[in-house]
Amino acid sequence: MTNKISNLITIVCIGSGLACLIAKTMSKSYVDAQGILHEPFFLLPVGFGLITLGLIVLVMSTIMKSMQA
Repeated sequence: MTNKISNLITIVCIGSGLACLIAKTMSKSYVDAQGILHEPFFLLPVGFGLITLGLIVLVMSTIMKSMQA
């Protein structure tokens, strides 16, 4: 994987993950009349997963770069 592609993947993954976490924070959570909680909980694992994936790509590209030098 080239350096430019891995940097782009890292930026996109971490940026998307942060956007998911910000969207979760900004969204309204409420309990309706039947007592059901409505909140976009799925944004938490997606956000943390994307941030983790971005960090893994960053670490792997750093390791590959140091092995080539």
